Amino acid sequence: MSRYYGFRWKRSARAEALVVFAPTKQFLQSQLVTLIDNDVRDDLWPDQLIMLVPEPSAADYVSGTRSLLNDRVMLRLKDAHVGVAIATYDASGTIRCDREHVLQGSMKFDRDEFSGCIQAGIASLVRKRQAIIRSSPGHHFVHPNKSHSEGFLRASNMLVQGNEISFLAFSLLGYLTADIKKIWIDSSSIASLVYAACLMRQLFVETYETPEIQSFSSYQGLELLRSHVESGGLVIISATATGRLRERILSETNFSGRDIVTLFSAASNDEASTLIYDVRRVAEEMGSPSMEVYETDCPLCRDGSRPVELLGDQFLADSFKSIPYTLKQSDAPDRLDDVMERYRSKNAFSLTQSTTDGHTLRVRLAPSLKHEIEELTSRYVSVSTSHILPLDDDGSRKFARGFADAVARAVGRRPKLLRSPSDLEGIDSESITGILVAAGCIGSGRALQAVSRDLRVFENKPRTFFIALAKHLDGVDYKKLVADLQHNNEHHKHLVEFIDKMNLPYPNTYDAWVAERALLIGMRTANNVGRWDFGSITSWIDDRISQISADIEGNTVFLPTSAGHQLTLRPTFAFWKRYNPKKVGQLDVFATIASVLEHARKTRGKGGFPPLARSAFFANILHWENFSRYNDGIIQACLLRAAHPHELNYATESEHSKVVCKILLKLFERADTQHGEGALEFALALATKRLQLCSEEIETVVAAAEHSAWDQRISSMLKFAFRQPPDLPDDEEPPA
Repeated sequence: MSRYYGFRWKRSARAEALVVFAPTKQFLQSQLVTLIDNDVRDDLWPDQLIMLVPEPSAADYVSGTRSLLNDRVMLRLKDAHVGVAIATYDASGTIRCDREHVLQGSMKFDRDEFSGCIQAGIASLVRKRQAIIRSSPGHHFVHPNKSHSEGFLRASNMLVQGNEISFLAFSLLGYLTADIKKIWIDSSSIASLVYAACLMRQLFVETYETPEIQSFSSYQGLELLRSHVESGGLVIISATATGRLRERILSETNFSGRDIVTLFSAASNDEASTLIYDVRRVAEEMGSPSMEVYETDCPLCRDGSRPVELLGDQFLADSFKSIPYTLKQSDAPDRLDDVMERYRSKNAFSLTQSTTDGHTLRVRLAPSLKHEIEELTSRYVSVSTSHILPLDDDGSRKFARGFADAVARAVGRRPKLLRSPSDLEGIDSESITGILVAAGCIGSGRALQAVSRDLRVFENKPRTFFIALAKHLDGVDYKKLVADLQHNNEHHKHLVEFIDKMNLPYPNTYDAWVAERALLIGMRTANNVGRWDFGSITSWIDDRISQISADIEGNTVFLPTSAGHQLTLRPTFAFWKRYNPKKVGQLDVFATIASVLEHARKTRGKGGFPPLARSAFFANILHWENFSRYNDGIIQACLLRAAHPHELNYATESEHSKVVCKILLKLFERADTQHGEGALEFALALATKRLQLCSEEIETVVAAAEHSAWDQRISSMLKFAFRQPPDLPDDEEPPA
């Protein structure tokens, strides 16, 4: 972890800076290089680099940064034409940048401007650490002062990493004067922040003594503050929605307004001179729930929303609640059926083993995009286009060839078709008059951003970016990606166009097949050493392990029916209009269900909340009714494998667990009927702990498996997962 904290600061419409805050006197070259590399890997080069460093160490930072600028291998800032400056801060938190500390480019600073810089850094941290807590559907929060709201800011969420704590602590330097002997905090969760500020003060004044720090537990401990009569005290409030706590302290104690500092406030009337950060603007930008507070006659309560009280010194919710949700046709993303019509029944989807413990859902480029390519060419391709550049994959190269042919037909001249971004290295910049970048299927868009950075050497020559399919509409900030690709300083924007977009989950990792393989390998091993007798299904175990030990596609994605038939889709699928069930692949259905679930997790519905919302306090789970409403075994299998484990966690509420237990018992009893065609998938989900029940219901199901004539595969998976193996006789050795 880096000692430095970095964030982007948009100084103006034309200048965006990467700001690096240094809480240490020591210049740490490798950490600085790593921070900058990580930043530009996911973003465009900044226009400026500004380092905020302790004033006593300015000379060391200037010298170290100059050395880096002269070493183009370590840090390519010279090539990127980035302005570089070293700004210093003193013991009171005042920032300045002397002219001689501008090491590259032309940069001027107004001292007052740096307050905006610090505010930008705090806003970045609020977003990164999700410090604004939002209520789940049908619920809202009751603050310690008994007021109600949909959301609140919890400062402790931002006190996770040392470099970030140090940055927030910097904002307190101006209040840690020599006469402060005791610091009162409203929550022990911010104690680390105050101690960090005291340590930072000692960078400048080695004799500075850390004051006594004590929590008064918000409203519950006002009596402690009333008893504080000596001078030299400072009160720090972590966060407030109303400003009421500050008002109470002012009216009921001998503290003055300058003695009370509020870190974060959503109150419109808070004292600006002692307020570190106003959260209202960033809350609006994040699309958070209303920060409005209701003192009496709460409209949220009137609408049936359940109030959840924030308790204790850490402001934690009083309970965790699971709320069942039934998926509806309206939960499908816009144009999902149109996109799937282009890709389904064409073996477009496959599950590829990723470097992590899971599989990645891959999408091959649609076989025919001729009409769309012709339309994009006639509408958007510049006559100056001299080169076409695909991303480095077969789908993008195929996509690029389509544009090369279309341009040739349109203007009678075929642009030069490159093979991959690496071909750019050998091209004379004068030979390029315009370039078209073709991307088949993109995930995060990092490859496109990398190409965009490489194309900067061609200055403002026209660039056109065409993307056939963006896979993660909900999980990736494509708006920012488009803005980065369009960026062209003061010149006309570059062009970015998509053909199709999907809502596949991001990160794009599915662990259900890894869990299945681990279970089956465990069963095979236990059988081989004689701890369990699974002799009747060993052939099935071996075959299934073989099927899922490499990339997975075709119609062996899911476990079959009890009779050995592959799961197939019947007519009248809720999320598709017209399709031929005989031609549909299993992964076509899986991609659709995964997209519907992700859309339900991320897209706000009624009341402004996603239908499958989750927070630290509440989680919406898949209602058991989903498995009767969508009763095709293949759809049930998709739900079981594409859902997050917490969405199948019925153990948090005993009533939920009992209902699901009854459903499973009937399902396993009728595994040989059409209604039970997904029984093996349900048994697998239970055995791998993706589907969870209370211990009492687990015992009921496993006991039934031991005493009923269920499918041996169902009984064996459940017994292996939840029972101890039978004891071996004393005179019997396990087979070698």
